[in-house]
Amino acid sequence: IRGARPNTVAFNTCINTWATCGRGRMAAVRTQELLSQMEAISESGELDLPDTDDTDGDIDSDESSFVDHSLRPNARSYSMVMKAWANVAKMERWSSEDAAEQCEDILNRMELRGASDVS
Repeated sequence: IRGARPNTVAFNTCINTWATCGRGRMAAVRTQELLSQMEAISESGELDLPDTDDTDGDIDSDESSFVDHSLRPNARSYSMVMKAWANVAKMERWSSEDAAEQCEDILNRMELRGASDVS
């Protein structure tokens, strides 16, 4: 698709795939890297679309649904990364404290950035 840009839904799909793939710590680290990438792109405004007359966003060609082109982590983004670390705690019982600390760090990042509760 020409002109397609990654958005929150695309990143969340990738994060969810890693979080649920069963690869333990490696997958959790990868989800955290993707979240950090999302945060960096969001803060830079690198993928922001130019303002249009439509203040609510773009409407697709048949005007039947809202198309969200934004790229910023939401509550789901952070929750999936925490879920990946929770999976590490289940798989690697000896490192459950480390996984819990990682989850708490992610929660703090979410609170700091004021992530919204949208998909």
